[in-house]
Amino acid sequence: MPPADLYTQYTVVGILVLVLALVFGAAWKVFGEYRKWQSLEQEKQRAWQEKMEKLRSTEQIERDNTWRSFFDQISRQSEVAARATNQVLERLAEKQDKVIELLTVHDAKVEGRLEQVVSRRRGS
Repeated sequence: MPPADLYTQYTVVGILVLVLALVFGAAWKVFGEYRKWQSLEQEKQRAWQEKMEKLRSTEQIERDNTWRSFFDQISRQSEVAARATNQVLERLAEKQDKVIELLTVHDAKVEGRLEQVVSRRRGS
């Protein structure tokens, strides 16, 4: 017959195996609960991210519209300023043409008078 110590060792090994099985089972259950919790948290985070994306998208559309209206306003103001500048330049060109015409007439008169003075001096 085997010694009594051997039966004691079987009991210790049996208790050790039982404890390990219980620890492993508890760890497995905790891990399973943790995975469920993690899945729920991931779902909540995904929903939150989708909500934030929609909000960012809406805000981006509003921001784009604001910038678009701002640039349209600047464009309209630039067009008005360009038209005003063109009108001023046209008036300036007209005045310049009048000045050139007056100078041409004045030069012709001065040349005519100069010729008269020169011809008088030659004739005298």
